[in-house]
Amino acid sequence: YFEGYLSYPPRELDVSWMSNVIGFYIVVMIISVLSSFVLILFLINRLPSRLCSWLMEVPVLGPVAQCLSGAELCQSIYVSVNNSSPFSESLARAATEVQSPAIKNWATLSASHVKAGGSLALALSNLPIKAPPLAILSAAFSGHQQVGKMIQLWESTAEDFHTLAMSRLKRAEILTPNVILLISAFFASYAIYLSSTFLQA
Repeated sequence: YFEGYLSYPPRELDVSWMSNVIGFYIVVMIISVLSSFVLILFLINRLPSRLCSWLMEVPVLGPVAQCLSGAELCQSIYVSVNNSSPFSESLARAATEVQSPAIKNWATLSASHVKAGGSLALALSNLPIKAPPLAILSAAFSGHQQVGKMIQLWESTAEDFHTLAMSRLKRAEILTPNVILLISAFFASYAIYLSSTFLQA
């Protein structure tokens, strides 16, 4: 019926490529869902300590988590040391108070290490946190400082971690929406490109 209205003979369209495109978007969707699930578990501290340590190295979110965990750890140790508790007991208490599984595991191992006569500076060097306040704290324990100054150093380090966490959090709030927008624009552009290619075929 429609053949009389067409200026060119009808032909069969090859849309087999659409199965590959659909498969690609399905894979992207699955990865996005799994990533969101892992991220939620990370934020509520329900991941294994090793996986948690890996995610703390992820750009944008990882540095914020490091600073928050560092502040929590230093604050806990400061309270214990200020109450005249030895470092081994302070670390053991911190292992029960901090939320991050990676920091819990580190505090537990470090408490045993220090109780056995090990160096606290060495234990701090293995802490899965890479931030300027920790470097200052590690350098202080490598030398010889008065007890009163060391107690205050834990408190000031916790405050520095809090300040740095707020700074990095603001940066993440600006960067994350832009990254999501760029990724969405890429997939939208890819879909438009495929549609235009199909219409020109």
